[in-house]
Amino acid sequence: MIEYICYMKIILIMLILNIPLFGFAQNDTLRYYHDNGQLGEIGIFKDGKKEGLYKQYHQDGSLDKTINYKNGLYNGLWTNYRRNENNELVIDESIYINGRREGIWKMYVGNTLKTEGYLKNKMKNRIWKYYHDNGQVKTETKWIDDKEIYSKYWDENGTEIEQKN
Repeated sequence: MIEYICYMKIILIMLILNIPLFGFAQNDTLRYYHDNGQLGEIGIFKDGKKEGLYKQYHQDGSLDKTINYKNGLYNGLWTNYRRNENNELVIDESIYINGRREGIWKMYVGNTLKTEGYLKNKMKNRIWKYYHDNGQVKTETKWIDDKEIYSKYWDENGTEIEQKN
């Protein structure tokens, strides 16, 4: 009986020590570097798939995009960063659900919202708004599956100037 108890204790200890190997997912941090030595990408691999927040960088070290993953698929907020011809920071944000771009899309120039709308199946849907530099609505367009239903236009003071059906 004593041998049996000792044997069971040894088996129990071996099981406890092996739980981390079998009971939890393997996580690795992925780092990719540009030829110039600058960090190009960083993120987590879980069970061989991208998971969580990934960041990608331009060769000069500035942020290129942030992407969220779940089980290797885009999921959540995807943000792109670039400079326009006037060297202003342009940021566009998209929502992904299970690898598909679906939801609100926004574009900022500097800190000013310039465009916002809704994407479904890679097509414009619902109301899209475009803004003047002062923040006033410039254009409002209703879309259904990439087909324009109507548009309204305003001047920089917020006075409606035209409607197109």
